[in-house]
Amino acid sequence: MMITSKEAIDLIKGSSDIINVKFIKKDNTLRSMNCRVHVKVNLSTNPNKKHIIDDNHIIVYDMISKGYRKINKDTIKSIKKYGTEYIIKD
Repeated sequence: MMITSKEAIDLIKGSSDIINVKFIKKDNTLRSMNCRVHVKVNLSTNPNKKHIIDDNHIIVYDMISKGYRKINKDTIKSIKKYGTEYIIKD
């Protein structure tokens, strides 16, 4: 299913379930990450980790590495949720 970048951001922000996001990293390699938003693990022990979405990045919790990661909104290529893959149209 094809969706716009804005629809993809809304899909990620509105989900409390584990999703798979494919995006381009800073070094121009493709990364696939199983992650969630709205995770509050370790927020109280590390005040620098805030669960926010800024202008350019989405803060997610990487379910494999067990840590917070930033995803650049402009580099998201696809999202997979409940077995349905949503491809971002450019």
